[in-house]
Amino acid sequence: MTNAVRRIAARIYHAATAVRPSPAPDGGGPPVVVGFLRSPSGIGESARLCHAGLARLGLRPGHVDVSHRFQPHRMLDRFVAPEDRADGRGPLILHVNPPELPAVTGFLGRRLMRHRRVIGYWAWELEDLPPGWSRGARFVHEAWVPSRFVAEAVRRRIDRPVRVVPHLLEATPATPRRAAFGIDDGAFAVLAVADARSSLTRKNLAGVLAAFRAARRPGERWRLVLKLGGGATPRERAVFGLDDDPDVAVVDRTLSGDAMADLFASADAVLSLHRSEGFGLVPAMALLHGRPLVSTEGTGCADFLTTDVYLPVPGRWVPVDDPQGIYRHGRWLDPDIDSAAAHLRRLRADPELRADLGRRARLHAGRFFALDRWRDSLGDDVLADADFGETGAVLAARRNA
Repeated sequence: MTNAVRRIAARIYHAATAVRPSPAPDGGGPPVVVGFLRSPSGIGESARLCHAGLARLGLRPGHVDVSHRFQPHRMLDRFVAPEDRADGRGPLILHVNPPELPAVTGFLGRRLMRHRRVIGYWAWELEDLPPGWSRGARFVHEAWVPSRFVAEAVRRRIDRPVRVVPHLLEATPATPRRAAFGIDDGAFAVLAVADARSSLTRKNLAGVLAAFRAARRPGERWRLVLKLGGGATPRERAVFGLDDDPDVAVVDRTLSGDAMADLFASADAVLSLHRSEGFGLVPAMALLHGRPLVSTEGTGCADFLTTDVYLPVPGRWVPVDDPQGIYRHGRWLDPDIDSAAAHLRRLRADPELRADLGRRARLHAGRFFALDRWRDSLGDDVLADADFGETGAVLAARRNA
């Protein structure tokens, strides 16, 4: 049986076994997070952050990890929890995008899904959803999205309520370890993060390299640290010249959450020349760690990036052209490389500017990603009938005061 035939057979099977939610859910109890909780991906991190946030609220959330069933070839130990738990009939929060919903709901089964409110947490990086995503509405009562940018795209396609629930982030203690990441003493270190599984073209690795190379001057000590998730093929390494530039250090191994925090702490600046973001975890983490940020302006990052906490890079809208074929329709931004390079040169020359931007970024991020602010973004159906712990009770009292 060919791979194409297997894919067709799998689609037919999943369509036949998919489970739709109850028309009038009447359940109650703690919410249950369903997702790729041990997958090294953006949607996996989304599920982990949601579960952690609900736990911080004292809601004692349940969880069902589907990584072993659908992504067994790439699992990590970042999510450490007991066996799957889905007690009661609290709402299901499915961190699963519409194309995978038939397979995942079929795996969950009617017994788990009936009587519950089903929420789909969806993330997409462009201003228009792909064809076919609208069919995902039949499997959820409402959709949650990480930004207003994604909300606009989803509202144009589905007839379900759409709620903006940003990722809940917090800065973990970090220690600069420059030598461990290939950063020489005295070098001005620029950090960029890209993931081949989410398109190196969308993350604009070529633009990052062009801006870095345009910014540095002969005789100056610069270092670009590229954290590459999903690796880069030998051809991609050759095209981008990753092995030929002595000022570029590539980190292509999986890092723990603590190690990623240390990597941010080791950088003098963070550069994100993405073409479009549904949310922008890398720019958000730069702010949380108090790192001066140079980033493409607009799209999903606009919810938390204000002009006083980063150096914005303008871009023009162009048709999508993704050699990896991950993105096939619509348009995205082409960031101004000269503007990004000028920002990098300015940051290198002005330590006081770096320190001031870092302070303002950390303070702003602390307010935007505050726990009580995140709680207010959740729907009442998630909070109703939940068994609040001490933290949740304190926040509820503060909200109602």
